[in-house]
Parts: sequence; C-alpha cells; structure tokens
Amino acid sequence: LLSFTGGLLRLLVAIAFHRGLLTLVAGRIPVPRLDQVALDVPLVLFTLAFSLVTGLIFGVVPAVFASGAANDALRAGGRHGAGPRARRALGALVVAEVALSLVLLAGAGLLIRSFVALQSVPTGMQTGGVLTARAAVSGARYSDPDNQASVAFFNGVLERISAIPGVQQSAAVSFLPMAGLGIGTSFYRADRPTPPPGEQSGTAVKPITPNFFKTMGIPLVRGRDFSAADTWASTPVAIVSEALVRQQFPNEERIGKGLPVSIGGVPKPDGAEIVGVVGDIHMVALTEEISNAVYMPHTQLPIGVMTFVVRSSVEPTSLVPGVAAAVRA
Repeated sequence: LLSFTGGLLRLLVAIAFHRGLLTLVAGRIPVPRLDQVALDVPLVLFTLAFSLVTGLIFGVVPAVFASGAANDALRAGGRHGAGPRARRALGALVVAEVALSLVLLAGAGLLIRSFVALQSVPTGMQTGGVLTARAAVSGARYSDPDNQASVAFFNGVLERISAIPGVQQSAAVSFLPMAGLGIGTSFYRADRPTPPPGEQSGTAVKPITPNFFKTMGIPLVRGRDFSAADTWASTPVAIVSEALVRQQFPNEERIGKGLPVSIGGVPKPDGAEIVGVVGDIHMVALTEEISNAVYMPHTQLPIGVMTFVVRSSVEPTSLVPGVAAAVRA
C-alpha cells in the first residue's frame, strides 16, 4: 500500500512538472520534438507496475532476514532484535541506496549545469519565430544533367511561400545548422601552392538561396549576398565564414579571392570567387568549436534535398498548411 501510494504521488508530481516544463520552455527554447513529450497510458501503467514490484522486493527481502533473525533470537533464549546477518544485510541496503542516490544527484547536477552553460552560448543566429520544413525531389523529372529542374522547383516553392500572409523572409539551405555537418570537403587557396593530399583544410559546404542569412539573422560582415544574377552560367561565387577568414586570410583582403573546393558544380579551375563574409555559427552542436563554412548558391551547387526556413510575424506553426500547399503546388 505504501509503495502503491508513493507511485501515485510520483505520477502526480510528474504530470505537474511536465505541464510546467511545457509552459516555461515551449515558447522560449527550441527543444526538438518537445510537442511529442507526453505522459501516456503505457507510462502510467509502467509506473504503477514498477511501484508494486519495488514494494514486493523491498518488503519480501527484509521479511526473509527478519524471519532468520527471529529464529536466531529464539535459539538465543528469547532475546529480541535483529541478528548480525540481518544487520549486515540491512546496512548494505542502506549503503547501496545512498550510493545510488548520490550517483543520480551528481548526474542531475551535471545535466543542469551543462544546460545552463549551453543557454549562454551564442549560436550566431536568431532562431525565434522561424519555421523549418524539409523537402526532397527525385525521379526522372529532376534528373537533368545540371539539376536545374530541382533549382526551379525550390525557387517556385519559395515564391509561393513569400506570398503567404505573415511571412517576412524565406529561403532554403541544404542542411540546417546543428542538424549535422552535411556536405564536408577540403579546400585550399587558389593563389598559393596546392597542399599535398591530407594536408588541406576542411570545411562545411552549404548550398543556399538568396536571403538565407537575413532570414536566419546571420550578420553579413563584408561583401554581398547571393542574388538572382548568380546562375549556373555565371561566375562561380561563394560566401565564407569569419572562422575561415581568420584561418586563411588573416590581415588581408579576402573579397575577390579564389577558393577551390573539392566538390562538383565549380567548373572554374581557380574555384569560386569570394563575394562576401558572414558571421560564425555553430554547425554541428553548441558543444563543438566554431568550424569553417563555405556557402554557395543553390543555382551553382544544386542538390535535390533542401530545408526551407521561414521567418514569420505570426506563430510559425500556423504557416505549416500554407507551406505544405506551396510544396504540393
């Protein structure tokens, strides 16, 4: 009865904390799939069953030792109290309980401290009020040699998204920041001798559409953004992060430099021309160091999988039907 009552009380506390967590966190911290966190029937049944099982275990074990202690007491002439074996067993249980509690408390303390520390790490972006939606195209319809059919598809969707009431900015990117490295490759400076294999610097390469930086709140430090004039037939261009500039172009002009990258879609021998520099963002996780990043126009490095980013003046999730309709159209 005591264990079952304790299970019910724990369940009530869990419900209260669950609702409080959703209220405090949902609108302030972008926790993935937070809306899917729920206290469902299997969890309730598990809690009650676990309470009963633990009650039986921690009730039966002391009873077994107590029965042995009673026999020892009878043999000793009716003296009361637990025998040495029972005291040792109960002492071991107490030590185990305290040790497990300390482990749980230490783990919880470290988790909370890490969470608080991550809250103060600047991401380099402004993610509030942004809806993301991933889409992919494939098949014969999008299998042209230069992949311009997929470019036309994503551009057409963005045109429809921009017409949705409440949309302020919209763009597309190959892989969202902190959703995986995506395309990673080596690179080198075109105006210097080519490093031997294995000694070239690495970078993340992200095909994007114009307005991506403005939509995500990433500052354009120098140069220009991509535009409709950056096409498959025009001069290959790239925008690089400040981290890459610090590594490759310290104390020198970087706009106009050539940056060969070991990836398709850059037919020019001296690579893509750097036309802009943007602020650093975390590519993999907040716990990882800032890494290099090279952004290229989706028109010049087309791929069939892109993620739309939509900044809204209204609740972002209210745009989901409109964005879905734009993709279907």
